[in-house]
Amino acid sequence: MRLMKFCALFVIFLAGSQSGAYTSANADTESLVITAAFDGQTLSPQSQLELRLNRPAQPSEGALAVFVGSTDVTGLLETTSTRLRYRPWPNPLPAGETKVTVYLITPNREWKQIAQFTLRVIGETATAQAQPPDQTQTPVGTPSETTPQAAPAQSGFAIIPSLAIAAKSQPGSWYAPATARPARTTFTDYTLQGSLKTSIERKAFGMQSQFDVVGSSYRPEALRYGILGDKAPRIDLSSYLMQFKLGSTSFNAGHINYGSYRHLINGFASRGLSLSRPLGKRAEVSVAAMNGTNIVGWGNFFGLDKRDHQVVSGKIGYEVFENRPGGLRIEAFGLSGSLLPLTGFNQNQINDAEKSRGAGFRVMATDKAQRLQLDAGFTHSRSFNPHDPLLDPTQSAIGVRPATSDARYFDINYKLIQDAALTENTRANLQVTFQHERVDPLYRSVAADTQSNKALNQVGLVANVGAVTATYSHARFNDNLDDIPALLKTLTRRHSFTISAPLASLFGPIAAGQSSPQPSMWLPQLSFTYDRTHQFAAGIPINSDFKEPQLPNQLGVNYLLMAEWQSQRFRYSYRLNYSTQANIGANRQDTKLNNLVNGLTVGFNPHTAFDINFDLSVENVLNEDNNGNKDSRRDDRTLRFGFFANWRPTGRMTLTANFSNTGMRSFGDLSLASSSRNMQFDAQWSWRFLGKKNAEQEQAVRFLGKLQGQWYVRYSHRYARSRNELQKLYGFNRGNTLNTGLSFTFF
Repeated sequence: MRLMKFCALFVIFLAGSQSGAYTSANADTESLVITAAFDGQTLSPQSQLELRLNRPAQPSEGALAVFVGSTDVTGLLETTSTRLRYRPWPNPLPAGETKVTVYLITPNREWKQIAQFTLRVIGETATAQAQPPDQTQTPVGTPSETTPQAAPAQSGFAIIPSLAIAAKSQPGSWYAPATARPARTTFTDYTLQGSLKTSIERKAFGMQSQFDVVGSSYRPEALRYGILGDKAPRIDLSSYLMQFKLGSTSFNAGHINYGSYRHLINGFASRGLSLSRPLGKRAEVSVAAMNGTNIVGWGNFFGLDKRDHQVVSGKIGYEVFENRPGGLRIEAFGLSGSLLPLTGFNQNQINDAEKSRGAGFRVMATDKAQRLQLDAGFTHSRSFNPHDPLLDPTQSAIGVRPATSDARYFDINYKLIQDAALTENTRANLQVTFQHERVDPLYRSVAADTQSNKALNQVGLVANVGAVTATYSHARFNDNLDDIPALLKTLTRRHSFTISAPLASLFGPIAAGQSSPQPSMWLPQLSFTYDRTHQFAAGIPINSDFKEPQLPNQLGVNYLLMAEWQSQRFRYSYRLNYSTQANIGANRQDTKLNNLVNGLTVGFNPHTAFDINFDLSVENVLNEDNNGNKDSRRDDRTLRFGFFANWRPTGRMTLTANFSNTGMRSFGDLSLASSSRNMQFDAQWSWRFLGKKNAEQEQAVRFLGKLQGQWYVRYSHRYARSRNELQKLYGFNRGNTLNTGLSFTFF
């Protein structure tokens, strides 16, 4: 309680101004802030849309999805590390006011809305007749099953081809020792990438399609080489999608994504067919049939050739309140799936044949003020493993009995304080969250990656005062839900706290004509994270060989402090991470692992055509263990540093250089000393000829049919050395390669 009171006082103390940015908090780095270049402007139907990120989104956070109204435009975006651009061609932007929504798709396939902007478009012949603001509320849930809709009804036909052919060569390479030399030291390969997009709009009928192919002259790089070997075609179909619309009915064929039910079918992506249709004004129904694993290639075009290797699912949804979509929505869904022991084209694992059938329902609700949001679901599933002749050709093994089990979840968010005005420019928000999830033992669904035999309860608080945000959560987890006395039961208790405070937004001056302070090289963006996790056994299982010192009882604490300064030409950031893990079980109190990391990043941009970044980190790991078979004290120290430089002397030419060096030294009382060093250096010169310059290309909204070419030369150096004094092992490896490439883009 003292810690929570202190954090609340600290948040209020730092509050000074309102921030209009949309943020997504992350425990390991600064908040992700998304702004819209078109915010507050009135655009034409052909204007491009641009979203800006304050930093690149990390793979651990998930992927971004962008919707213009109910249309998913994610696949049409031109992306860089910090910018997302959408060019509305051939379909123009809809006239009137439309919501542009940005979602973050987390690694566990949960959709979180992190930003929403209002898009205002004036029609070419309807300047004075712009549509009124859309009062329809977005339903609670995920848009993963939303079918991309075309622009307002119009007649038109468009074909957009794309073709790129490239040649890559390695004319020289040098390796030491000779045993480190790869199978191919010199080569010349050719690659191909092509796509064909079509769009047809005829009153109530609409059709959109996209076919993508890839090819390589070097067969081991063929798309399906992992499963077909030397029989894999060099040019193959990587993906395709055909979307048909007739009135309010939509039909999709190709690579689709279906399902938003975490315990039954959740973001299942494969090749197949799907159909959705509204039933009146409140209800809708959709069905999908897909291949059991993700496939590519020209064969099995619809993905439904094997009846025993497919997933069939459907849902029906009903809006209780006709005038307030999303106020109360009820969905019922079902699934029947069967998988053969087949792997996907990009997988390498041993599978077993399995089947599952299940059904469930989901309830989503929100109040008129959007203070309360509820999402709850229940699923009943029956799964079993049929006979697999590859694993049991003689059928002598005892079959696995079918398992029937349930899963449920309950998520609720309530805003205790919503946009409370503290000052003229400062607003305060406070939200409380509660999550409950229970998955029975032996629960299984072939279309959802769900951990069985678990119970999770978590409460949390999310607060922001102006630009300062703070979050706190407490989670309780346990397994062995049947309380079988002969099985080990583990308990997990976790506390997490994060606070982020951009001091420039709080105390920085506001320039004339600006609505918010600009980044300052003196006032940093500060963030602090505290995470404490305790995992321990509930007791000693009966009739087992466990002894008390062997029972798990670990306590881990992690502290992370980050500070970032930014100006027009300079960027600085400092990262301090300290974590400790202690075994506090019987007779193991002296077993500890401490890890301390200091990191520094400096960026310099003296000119718009030149920038350089330097990174330095020092890591120290101290391991203390009273186990006599290990080092009682072992010290590992690692030093990493590197730089990256990018110079653009002309609009067509780019020179880049990247260097990194990692050195590690370890010392223990039993393993003695060991050390290693790894160094990498890459330099590349690229020249873009034909086509248009970069500045012209940014403004070329309808750039088609213009030949472009690019030539590059790359040099790479790799160096590795290792030494182990205990076993008298010494390693050395060095490699140098020279690569060139030439590519042509015809469309």
